[in-house]
Amino acid sequence: MEGWAAMLPVFDPETIKRVARRCTYDDGEECSVELAATIILEWASVLDDSTPLSEDPSLRRVQSALGDRRGWL
Repeated sequence: MEGWAAMLPVFDPETIKRVARRCTYDDGEECSVELAATIILEWASVLDDSTPLSEDPSLRRVQSALGDRRGWL
């Protein structure tokens, strides 16, 4: 934890320990919200890495059939 405290000097070291070691949730709803946020962040990072669709309609159809899946984002 000393490394984190050095990188985040504005935070109390005990606060860093409490947050970094958290592995349980108070209720099922909180767990669901955290899971949804994780999924959204993961989809967003994948979207940043995908190839943009072509302007050419023929090529766009090929990309749609064989290319990256952009999901619902």
